[in-house]
Amino acid sequence: SRIVFIIREMEIRDNLSVSQFKKFMYLYSSTDVPRQTYADMLTLKLLFLRPEPLQSMKECCLKVSVLPLRFNIDQDALIFLRKFFTTVNGNTCSDTDMQNREPSLPIVQDAAAVRNIYSHEPDGSIDDTNSEIPPLYIKSFVFTPDLLIRIDYQGKRIDTQQGLIAGIIMGLAQFNSSELKFKSLSCKSGLLGFNKLLEYITTEWLNHLKSQFPTLLGSVGPMTTIVQLIHGFVDLLWLPVQQYRKDGRILRGVQRGASSFTTSSTTALLEFTGRIISALQHAAEFTYNIVTPEVPGSKQRIQHRHVAIRKSNNAPANVKEGLSRAMQVVTEGFNETASTMMYVASREREEKGVSGAVGGILKRLPSAVVQPFILATQATNQVIDGVKNQLVPDALHEATEKWKAEKSDEDLQ
Repeated sequence: SRIVFIIREMEIRDNLSVSQFKKFMYLYSSTDVPRQTYADMLTLKLLFLRPEPLQSMKECCLKVSVLPLRFNIDQDALIFLRKFFTTVNGNTCSDTDMQNREPSLPIVQDAAAVRNIYSHEPDGSIDDTNSEIPPLYIKSFVFTPDLLIRIDYQGKRIDTQQGLIAGIIMGLAQFNSSELKFKSLSCKSGLLGFNKLLEYITTEWLNHLKSQFPTLLGSVGPMTTIVQLIHGFVDLLWLPVQQYRKDGRILRGVQRGASSFTTSSTTALLEFTGRIISALQHAAEFTYNIVTPEVPGSKQRIQHRHVAIRKSNNAPANVKEGLSRAMQVVTEGFNETASTMMYVASREREEKGVSGAVGGILKRLPSAVVQPFILATQATNQVIDGVKNQLVPDALHEATEKWKAEKSDEDLQ
């Protein structure tokens, strides 16, 4: 008998309100890793054989293939999954222990009857019902091709409830486009049971992942920018040599090396600048929330989006669109500030007269001073994203798949 299980495409969405990521897991594809037209995301093939026709024992030939995957892991999502599976595992163990402690004789008899029923094969053979059913013998196992997994992890805070060491690692870790490769596996010697299969897979992949540890460190925090610069510099020197060895066209190699170096260095510079601007925006928004008094009924924009404008799936596609978005952000910001000032002045004037209107404006003055800094950082991020998305087309596709859409002001309030 043969079983084929195929999934064309699947994804896991991150619906936690505290997470900025849109998708937790989905198919990864890019210019360097294009998706094959008719390839399925997951393919599982099982072929069951019966070596002895008169016996019920079967052998299994298993073949698995998985396309490249992309994981966007938020710290809160990771904590949620850990608690969920811990709870499920605890409940399962409790139910198993309860059944083991209080066995019921009728249930045991029914189980024996079920074994008797299924021990009668269609061909007339009968298995020994007194013997336990042995694990399934896996005659061969093949996992191909190599599985590429790209991971982004966003740590937010140190949570000691998860354990001191684990809480520190989960809170401080930041992974940007970390790539792990799980090598192809082929076992023809046979494995007895799925537990042995899992042990074989775990051992082989852990030994292979140890060699990728230096590469993983290169994607931690700001190290990504440094790695991009080094990669571009290496291409600048190596591509001319490679092209000369290939066909002797050294000028073509110099052009390729210069193009790679320009793209890598510019992208790294934009990423580094974006991080600085984002940090300044966080500081400005924090200051804004401190100095801004509460005005009941006002339509002021509450600046606590955690760079939601930059990290959203409606990022500008090119420089022109980035400049247009930047002008729109500045214009709308100043219009909202002016309307808020006018609202406060008119409201205070109705209650306290001219002196109240002047006092209300003076109360709003510190926030009006901070507001331009927030608008400037938001506009700069729009321009940076436009340049990066035009320079690297994959960046726009990645932002669309990765980040949630920007929420409206009504949703934020």
